[in-house]
Amino acid sequence: MFKNNLKIALRTLWKHKQVTLINIVGLSVGMAACVLILLFVQYELSYDRYHEKADRIYRLSREWRNPDGETSLHLGHLAPPFEPLLAEDFPGMIESSVRMLNDGPLITYEAGDVQIVEENFFFAEPEIFEIFTLSLIEGNSATALNEPSALVITESAARKYFGAENPIGKTLNYNQAFDFKVTGVMADMPDNSHFHADMLASFRAVEDYNGREEMMSNWGSNNYSTFVLLAEGYDPADLQTQLPSFLDKHLPVAQAGDKPSESNFLHLWPLADIHLYSHLDSEIEDNGNITYVYLYTIIALFILAIACINFINLSTARAGRRAKEVGVRKVMGAVRGSLIRQFLAESVLIALFSLLIALLLVEVALPFFNDFVGQSLSVNIFENAFVLILLITIVMIVVPTALMIELRY
Repeated sequence: MFKNNLKIALRTLWKHKQVTLINIVGLSVGMAACVLILLFVQYELSYDRYHEKADRIYRLSREWRNPDGETSLHLGHLAPPFEPLLAEDFPGMIESSVRMLNDGPLITYEAGDVQIVEENFFFAEPEIFEIFTLSLIEGNSATALNEPSALVITESAARKYFGAENPIGKTLNYNQAFDFKVTGVMADMPDNSHFHADMLASFRAVEDYNGREEMMSNWGSNNYSTFVLLAEGYDPADLQTQLPSFLDKHLPVAQAGDKPSESNFLHLWPLADIHLYSHLDSEIEDNGNITYVYLYTIIALFILAIACINFINLSTARAGRRAKEVGVRKVMGAVRGSLIRQFLAESVLIALFSLLIALLLVEVALPFFNDFVGQSLSVNIFENAFVLILLITIVMIVVPTALMIELRY
């Protein structure tokens, strides 16, 4: 029965090849455009989710408000005393915390007229490896940043400076002032991260240079990215409600007024929300925008809807011309079930042909699309469940719709 339905469906589609071709081309182009756009949407929504503890990692930001309640400044960085005091005041709630300092473009290598400037040079505390999923290929994450001169670099940085040589134990000069010794090599950070560190230097170097006591009294230098890892089972809202009293306890009254929490505010940002929702006066890197994600999603669905409507319109016109065929089949004894199977076979074939061509179009267009959006998207229906579900959903929408129209006649 299935073989017979398939054979008749192929004959029917071939008999009306012009309509079949228009249907397949329209659907495949719509599917391909929809898949490409939604791949980009998926990529934007995936930022920082690769970290194993992403659901418990929060960044803190600092906001200042005028007496009328209007925000005067909102930074994605904090002053250096905040992180150690938070860890001290909330030991059961905060499992780990880390400060990071991105000191801007730095000369890390100079030989004659050759200079290499590193944009992604960070000072970081050793706890960074406890909080974030940063895979060390060489070295020990527990001790890699313990010494003031310690430096962890990425695989790309290792190749750039040392070629095929083992970089462990070798030195790199920091800003023509200090030598760091490479103690670890980590895998390059994925593109879908809201910050990218090519080099992580020991935070102790910053403390030794500025003085730890001086840093603990410096509430004005808000240059430090501060992250906390909450203990399992703790609600971040519980910590958020205690932050005003924390500010009143620690912020100097002379700097912040009689009640610091009336003008100063600390906010917890879920790690996965930073890229799309955080647009503060200071960010480590430029972020995306959730508004654009919504807009792109609407455009993708609109394109797919147009393709489906075009398919439905052609199916409607074709169904009217096939009324005589349906009548003859019924006179010859065909029951409703056999007609359903026949029309279903035709719709499934069109959808599957369109799907195959759409995948080919995506593969061909993806390199150009990547250049356009500045990303490195890829499609693999066996590894990417989102793409597989998306394609199945498209077929599930198209086939029943066409079938219902055919059966009206």
